[in-house]
Amino acid sequence: MYFKLLPKVGNHAQKDPKTGKVTIYKSEDGCVIESDSDLVKKFPGKFERVKAFDPAAEAAAQTEEEEVEEAPQPSAPSNKKPAKKTTKPKKSVGKDVTEKFPEAKEEDFKVFLKGSAYVVTEADDPSVPLNKKLLKKKEVMSFIKEYLEE
Repeated sequence: MYFKLLPKVGNHAQKDPKTGKVTIYKSEDGCVIESDSDLVKKFPGKFERVKAFDPAAEAAAQTEEEEVEEAPQPSAPSNKKPAKKTTKPKKSVGKDVTEKFPEAKEEDFKVFLKGSAYVVTEADDPSVPLNKKLLKKKEVMSFIKEYLEE
């Protein structure tokens, strides 16, 4: 079966059982991956099944390969900014009101009004909210400052 890696979902690593090499597919390349497993079910929101496949197009996709001896062990928690979650992109997080928050814009964030509450996203990925609960107007800038300190 063939599967296409959807855009903006991050990279996907697949180990070749024969050679032990790991191929890293980049989502921005729109890579097509052959797998005996149903990757749509195994990784919801990350792949779509491809019925027709052109091997020449797949050969043109850029991949990186590296030797892997064993899976990396989880490390101790750090104070670094947490990695973005790879969730299904949402259609809309609300009305863009970033202009009302110039400091947010300076820090490369977007602010959206959803009903009477606010949602904060990164400017380069406005479909993924950073705040878990909706914010009041006066909470927006303190949330952004706190997020930057993590």
